[in-house]
Amino acid sequence: MRWLVVRNRSLVIASDGDTWLTPPDGRAGPAHTLLALKPGQRLWLPSTHCGQQEQVPVAVLALWERGHQEPWYLGSDLTGAEMIEILYRWRIRAEPGYRDEKSGIILRQWGDPHQLRAVLRLHRLLLANFLLHRLTALTSQLAQHGLPQG
Repeated sequence: MRWLVVRNRSLVIASDGDTWLTPPDGRAGPAHTLLALKPGQRLWLPSTHCGQQEQVPVAVLALWERGHQEPWYLGSDLTGAEMIEILYRWRIRAEPGYRDEKSGIILRQWGDPHQLRAVLRLHRLLLANFLLHRLTALTSQLAQHGLPQG
């Protein structure tokens, strides 16, 4: 996280409940202890520090949606809780595609009816997938910075 902050790169990163936080009130401990959320709750800490040793300054959005098994702890250098949530939700939407690519779902074996047999079809599928991911990234960027004036 510090690597991105030092290079002036904006970030939204999810962490688990064991991530060490130090809010402005001086308390310190794991997120799940300090920010004891119940389903349906959200908490915005615009100025806190993450990590036991490095103490990276971040804003933290903690939210636990009803129906989810655990809360999200989102750290960012952005200043708005709404933008942090929107950007992370966009990332989550793209995640299943990345997981499928890594798991080899495209090249299944053993007589799977969804198996691709032609290299050209695989190429087209990968190209379409790349373009979809790029469109998602551009849309996310527009959502963050707005449309150009002019």
